[in-house]
Amino acid sequence: MNLRLNIILIVIVAVLAGWYFKLKITTSVYDKSGNLQYEAQADKVENYEETGKVELANPLLNLFGGITSLKEWQITALDAEIDKNKMLHLVGSVKIDSLNPESKLQHIETEELLVDLNTQDISTDKEIIALGVGFNTKGQGLEGNLKSQVAKLKTNVKTHIELTKIKQNK
Repeated sequence: MNLRLNIILIVIVAVLAGWYFKLKITTSVYDKSGNLQYEAQADKVENYEETGKVELANPLLNLFGGITSLKEWQITALDAEIDKNKMLHLVGSVKIDSLNPESKLQHIETEELLVDLNTQDISTDKEIIALGVGFNTKGQGLEGNLKSQVAKLKTNVKTHIELTKIKQNK
Protein backbone atom coordinates (compact mmCIF):
# COMPACT_ATOMS: atom_id res chain seq x y z
CA MET A 1 0.00 0.00 0.00
CA ASN A 2 1.13 3.53 -0.64
CA LEU A 3 3.18 5.10 2.22
CA ARG A 4 1.42 8.45 1.84
CA LEU A 5 -1.99 6.82 2.08
CA ASN A 6 -0.90 4.99 5.26
CA ILE A 7 0.28 8.24 6.85
CA ILE A 8 -2.95 10.00 5.95
CA LEU A 9 -5.02 7.15 7.40
CA ILE A 10 -2.95 7.16 10.62
CA VAL A 11 -3.45 10.93 11.00
CA ILE A 12 -7.20 10.59 10.44
CA VAL A 13 -7.45 7.79 13.03
CA ALA A 14 -5.40 9.81 15.53
CA VAL A 15 -7.61 12.89 15.09
CA LEU A 16 -10.81 10.86 15.41
CA ALA A 17 -9.49 9.02 18.49
CA GLY A 18 -8.59 12.32 20.15
CA TRP A 19 -12.05 13.67 19.38
CA TYR A 20 -13.79 10.51 20.66
CA PHE A 21 -11.90 10.04 23.92
CA LYS A 22 -12.26 12.86 26.44
CA LEU A 23 -9.19 13.80 28.37
CA LYS A 24 -9.69 14.49 32.07
CA ILE A 25 -7.57 16.97 33.99
CA THR A 26 -6.53 15.70 37.44
CA THR A 27 -5.16 17.64 40.40
CA SER A 28 -4.06 16.25 43.77
CA VAL A 29 -3.99 18.48 46.88
CA TYR A 30 -2.02 17.67 50.03
CA ASP A 31 -2.28 19.14 53.53
CA LYS A 32 0.64 20.73 55.41
CA SER A 33 1.66 17.31 56.81
CA GLY A 34 1.94 15.84 53.32
CA ASN A 35 -1.24 13.74 53.54
CA LEU A 36 -3.44 13.55 50.46
CA GLN A 37 -6.47 15.74 51.16
CA TYR A 38 -8.42 15.47 47.90
CA GLU A 39 -8.12 14.73 44.21
CA ALA A 40 -10.11 16.70 41.65
CA GLN A 41 -10.80 15.59 38.11
CA ALA A 42 -12.70 17.58 35.48
CA ASP A 43 -13.37 17.79 31.76
CA LYS A 44 -12.40 21.46 31.78
CA VAL A 45 -10.63 23.66 34.34
CA GLU A 46 -10.43 27.44 34.33
CA ASN A 47 -8.16 29.19 36.84
CA TYR A 48 -8.69 32.89 37.65
CA GLU A 49 -5.55 34.21 39.37
CA GLU A 50 -6.99 37.65 40.19
CA THR A 51 -9.83 36.14 42.29
CA GLY A 52 -8.19 32.86 43.27
CA LYS A 53 -11.17 30.89 41.95
CA VAL A 54 -11.06 27.71 39.91
CA GLU A 55 -14.04 26.57 37.82
CA LEU A 56 -14.52 22.87 37.04
CA ALA A 57 -16.78 21.33 34.38
CA ASN A 58 -18.15 17.86 35.23
CA PRO A 59 -16.01 17.54 38.37
CA LEU A 60 -15.26 14.31 40.18
CA LEU A 61 -13.64 14.76 43.60
CA ASN A 62 -12.27 12.11 45.91
CA LEU A 63 -11.92 13.14 49.56
CA PHE A 64 -9.35 11.29 51.64
CA GLY A 65 -9.14 10.44 55.34
CA GLY A 66 -6.55 12.46 57.23
CA ILE A 67 -4.50 9.70 58.84
CA THR A 68 -5.33 6.71 56.64
CA SER A 69 -5.03 8.49 53.26
CA LEU A 70 -7.79 6.22 51.95
CA LYS A 71 -10.48 7.49 49.60
CA GLU A 72 -13.55 8.00 51.78
CA TRP A 73 -15.98 10.04 49.67
CA GLN A 74 -16.60 10.63 45.99
CA ILE A 75 -18.41 13.80 44.88
CA THR A 76 -19.76 14.54 41.40
CA ALA A 77 -21.73 17.45 39.91
CA LEU A 78 -22.30 19.24 36.63
CA ASP A 79 -20.24 22.30 37.64
CA ALA A 80 -18.12 23.42 40.56
CA GLU A 81 -16.06 26.34 41.78
CA ILE A 82 -13.26 26.29 44.36
CA ASP A 83 -12.20 29.55 46.00
CA LYS A 84 -8.84 30.44 47.56
CA ASN A 85 -10.09 29.27 51.01
CA LYS A 86 -10.80 25.77 49.61
CA MET A 87 -14.56 26.25 49.69
CA LEU A 88 -16.11 24.07 47.00
CA HIS A 89 -19.45 25.20 45.54
CA LEU A 90 -21.12 22.42 43.54
CA VAL A 91 -24.10 23.03 41.25
CA GLY A 92 -26.32 20.65 39.28
CA SER A 93 -27.04 17.01 40.02
CA VAL A 94 -24.71 16.89 43.05
CA LYS A 95 -24.01 13.37 44.34
CA ILE A 96 -21.88 12.31 47.30
CA ASP A 97 -21.08 8.61 47.71
CA SER A 98 -19.26 6.92 50.55
CA LEU A 99 -16.45 4.65 49.39
CA ASN A 100 -16.51 2.83 52.73
CA PRO A 101 -19.17 0.07 52.73
CA GLU A 102 -19.32 0.25 56.55
CA SER A 103 -20.17 3.96 56.60
CA LYS A 104 -23.58 4.70 58.18
CA LEU A 105 -24.20 7.47 55.65
CA GLN A 106 -23.82 6.10 52.11
CA HIS A 107 -25.26 8.61 49.63
CA ILE A 108 -26.48 12.23 49.41
CA GLU A 109 -28.16 13.93 46.42
CA THR A 110 -29.04 17.60 45.96
CA GLU A 111 -28.91 20.35 43.35
CA GLU A 112 -26.42 22.63 45.13
CA LEU A 113 -23.88 22.02 47.90
CA LEU A 114 -21.09 23.89 49.67
CA VAL A 115 -18.14 21.79 50.89
CA ASP A 116 -15.29 23.07 53.05
CA LEU A 117 -12.40 20.99 51.71
CA ASN A 118 -10.34 21.75 54.84
CA THR A 119 -12.84 20.31 57.34
CA GLN A 120 -15.24 18.35 55.06
CA ASP A 121 -18.19 20.36 56.44
CA ILE A 122 -21.14 20.35 54.03
CA SER A 123 -24.23 22.57 53.75
CA THR A 124 -27.13 23.41 51.45
CA ASP A 125 -30.54 25.06 51.58
CA LYS A 126 -31.83 22.93 48.68
CA GLU A 127 -33.88 19.72 48.86
CA ILE A 128 -31.77 16.67 49.69
CA ILE A 129 -32.07 12.91 49.63
CA ALA A 130 -29.82 10.93 51.97
CA LEU A 131 -29.44 7.15 52.04
CA GLY A 132 -27.67 5.09 54.65
CA VAL A 133 -27.57 1.77 56.42
CA GLY A 134 -31.19 1.07 57.37
CA PHE A 135 -32.64 4.47 56.42
CA ASN A 136 -33.49 6.89 53.66
CA THR A 137 -34.52 10.48 54.25
CA LYS A 138 -35.65 13.57 52.37
CA GLY A 139 -35.67 17.13 53.56
CA GLN A 140 -35.00 20.78 52.85
CA GLY A 141 -31.53 22.01 53.77
CA LEU A 142 -28.61 20.20 55.34
CA GLU A 143 -25.60 20.85 57.54
CA GLY A 144 -23.09 18.17 58.35
CA ASN A 145 -19.59 16.80 58.30
CA LEU A 146 -18.40 13.95 56.10
CA LYS A 147 -15.50 12.98 58.39
CA SER A 148 -17.79 12.40 61.37
CA GLN A 149 -20.67 11.13 59.18
CA VAL A 150 -23.09 13.57 60.82
CA ALA A 151 -25.85 15.26 58.83
CA LYS A 152 -28.62 17.46 60.20
CA LEU A 153 -31.59 18.20 57.97
CA LYS A 154 -33.16 21.61 58.51
CA THR A 155 -36.88 21.37 57.58
CA ASN A 156 -39.58 19.18 55.98
CA VAL A 157 -37.80 16.00 57.06
CA LYS A 158 -39.32 12.67 56.04
CA THR A 159 -37.43 9.53 57.04
CA HIS A 160 -38.05 5.86 56.37
CA ILE A 161 -36.24 3.54 58.78
CA GLU A 162 -35.75 -0.12 57.97
CA LEU A 163 -35.63 -2.51 60.87
CA THR A 164 -32.38 -4.43 60.85
CA LYS A 165 -31.29 -7.37 62.92
CA ILE A 166 -28.38 -6.54 65.20
CA LYS A 167 -25.71 -9.19 65.69
CA GLN A 168 -25.20 -10.11 69.33
CA ASN A 169 -21.89 -11.36 70.70
CA LYS A 170 -22.15 -14.57 72.70
